[in-house]
Amino acid sequence: MTTASGGILSESILQKIETEAGKYPTRRAAVKSALRYAQAEHGWINEDVVGAVAEVLSLERIEVFE
Repeated sequence: MTTASGGILSESILQKIETEAGKYPTRRAAVKSALRYAQAEHGWINEDVVGAVAEVLSLERIEVFE
């Protein structure tokens, strides 16, 4: 199944990120939580994961690094 994150993140993680993003006034505020979920799934964070998180949160990659 292809997802908005290009298949990098599982549907379960995507749902967790969306739930977490709903708790904050901006989607950008959920970056740390989203990266934590992604790292728990993959064991590390690489460029592909950063890109997937950025896409899911509708951010630019640089915003994830900030």
